[in-house]
Amino acid sequence: MHPAQVGVASGKTGGKPDRLFAIAASGILLGYVVSLAMLLHRHHWILQPDGRPVPCDFLAYWASGLLTLSGKAGSA
Repeated sequence: MHPAQVGVASGKTGGKPDRLFAIAASGILLGYVVSLAMLLHRHHWILQPDGRPVPCDFLAYWASGLLTLSGKAGSA
């Protein structure tokens, strides 16, 4: 076996890929948390302040699913 393969097989890779993954995952998580905080602060959510849904891409899928469940799949 090649010496480099021995290190990979035994899990001794120096820890750099694990640390890089942890840093990248932490950055992505931080981005999601900041985005969620901004959405909540600015009140940009799936419902408008009066309770009506905000027209978005999800609305078309939700409406077609509701029509299908009510037996009107052709209308979707």
